[in-house]
Amino acid sequence: MFLQRYKLRWSFIVLILLAVTGAFVAGLQRLIFDTDLVASLPQDNSVLTDARRIFTNHPIQDRVAIDVSRSEADADGLVNAAMVIEKRLRESGLFARVGLDQEQQRIP
Repeated sequence: MFLQRYKLRWSFIVLILLAVTGAFVAGLQRLIFDTDLVASLPQDNSVLTDARRIFTNHPIQDRVAIDVSRSEADADGLVNAAMVIEKRLRESGLFARVGLDQEQQRIP
């Protein structure tokens, strides 16, 4: 009944769909994701300048930490779980270095 009362103008509908698609593609081409949050802070503050230098040069920023826990007190279970996780991370090939071997050698 609705379609019988109103005659659809398919050329107009296609034109609107093409215009919306064109606007979407143009917007997508202009979209830029900036993940540098420090750059959005004021640049003339000395405290922020020092913090920015620390953030960009600190070695911890390229590391991933995995927190493993158990509901029951079982040290052997935690060690075994850590060994399995470390083995799987090495096998994945996604990381340049896995574990804390270099840090452990520095501790007497």
